[in-house]
Amino acid sequence: METKITTINTGPFGVNTYIVSLWENHVLVVDSAACSLTCDENKVISHLKNRSLKPVMFLHTHGHFDHVMGSAVLKKAWPNVPLCVHKEDEGMCGVNAAQVQGSSLAAMGLKEIAKGLEGLAPADILFEGGETLLSAMEAKGLLQDAEPELKASLVQWKVLHTPGHTKGCVCFYNESEKILLSGDTVFYHSWGRTDLDGGDEGQMMKSLVYIKNNVVPDAKVYPGHDYNGFMLAEGL
Repeated sequence: METKITTINTGPFGVNTYIVSLWENHVLVVDSAACSLTCDENKVISHLKNRSLKPVMFLHTHGHFDHVMGSAVLKKAWPNVPLCVHKEDEGMCGVNAAQVQGSSLAAMGLKEIAKGLEGLAPADILFEGGETLLSAMEAKGLLQDAEPELKASLVQWKVLHTPGHTKGCVCFYNESEKILLSGDTVFYHSWGRTDLDGGDEGQMMKSLVYIKNNVVPDAKVYPGHDYNGFMLAEGL
């Protein structure tokens, strides 16, 4: 079954939220920022429910405020669907998110944005990097009775730890379908900024080299903002 990706722009910074098809009506939801601050808190939920789609995992490519603000409404609608982020960015999500990210927001003149981080759901699955989405689920005792076809879809997706923008940045790579969900690591002819808390220019350069060496050049790239669907070789 060919993977289909739907892009929904959400939140105050127009994050590319991706709805990624798996098997039948099962999907992944990546980086939802739909929230009350921008009056779009039901944007992703409505998209899923109107099409009878079943979310399997809520994925964060990293923990920055503009990518995690929609986690609370998603978890309220589907409390049993696991919320996932790399372990290095765990503190940027959950109940302490506003406190952890408050100083950075204040420094950027975005103090009011911190209100959108209050009451966020904590992560259920913490990525290490190198695992597949299936192995991450099974390590938590999930999907034991899932259909083989769903498991076969999830095992195609690998978690690549690509620090630099934050310590816990990840990309989600489907080698067989040649798809890279790159978050704020790779953009079209650019890469993520490294001047925010957790950013590291040296780590970013290493991550970009790692991606070049481990992702096929004709993989289609879907970043966290702006233009998407370009080939990796075009982007870097």
